[in-house]
Amino acid sequence: MSKIYFLLIPLIVIVDYQTKVYINKILDIGEYYNINEYVIFNKVFNKGLVFGIGHTDSIFYKNLIIFSIFLILLTIIYWFIANKENFSKISMLAWCCLIGGGISNFIDRLFNGYVTDFIILHYNNYFFPGIFNIADIFITFAVLLLIIELGFNYEQKS
Repeated sequence: MSKIYFLLIPLIVIVDYQTKVYINKILDIGEYYNINEYVIFNKVFNKGLVFGIGHTDSIFYKNLIIFSIFLILLTIIYWFIANKENFSKISMLAWCCLIGGGISNFIDRLFNGYVTDFIILHYNNYFFPGIFNIADIFITFAVLLLIIELGFNYEQKS
C-alpha cells in the first residue's frame, strides 16, 4: 500500500515542473494573466525563502540556502523512510506531499538559483500576502493534514 503513496512524490515533482515550464512560456516578468476574479498568474523568481524573505543575488547566500534545504530534505526523507511503517494513511499522504513539494522547489532552486512562483489569490482588493506555486500548495496541504491529525490524536489521548 505504501508504494502507491510513494508514486505521489514524483507525480508532484512532475506536475509542479510542468506548470513552471508553462508559466515560463506564456509570461514574462511583470506580465500577469487573470484566471478569474480570485486568481492571477504573475511570474516572479523567488531568490529568498518563504514569502521572499532574504531575497538576494549573493552567490554565498544562494549556496547556503541550497545546502541548508538539501540537508533538511535529506533529514526529512531519512526520518520518513525509517518511520513509514508507523504512519496512518493521512500521515503517509501528508509526508509524501511535503516531500514531493520540497523536492520540486529544491530542484527549481538548484538548477535556476530561484523558485518560480506565479499564483496570486485575491478577493476584490484583498490579496493573500504571498505568491506561490503548485509545490507550495502541496506543502501547505501536507502541513494542514499533519496539524489536523495531530489534533485528532491529541483528543483521542485526552
